[in-house]
Amino acid sequence: MEKTSPPYENFTLAIIPMGIPAIGKSKVFESLLKLEKALEMFSFDLVSSDDIRKECMDKYMLEHPSADRNVAFKNTQGPYKPAFTRALNQAARKLVPGKVHCIIVDKNHPGNGMSASIQ
Repeated sequence: MEKTSPPYENFTLAIIPMGIPAIGKSKVFESLLKLEKALEMFSFDLVSSDDIRKECMDKYMLEHPSADRNVAFKNTQGPYKPAFTRALNQAARKLVPGKVHCIIVDKNHPGNGMSASIQ
């Protein structure tokens, strides 16, 4: 008898929340990640805008020790955007055999920024 693949194999699902800052989007994602083992048909990747921005800011502050966090935030907009795009693309290319791969995009989306994240 020929083995058939589950209908969800090699399938990617992106979760892009909408909401104002500090409403609890990140907490929901953390809870989902804890449930990953219970949800055997899913694998999860979290792409966190805050984490990527923090990495960019930390690097900037190492290179510019006299800079404060506000200056670092302002001066990392350029490197942040491609770093976030790279992280999304890396997550989107990941296929987990036999599972639905869910990409959770943890980012604040202003009205004019949603289409860029979806693309």
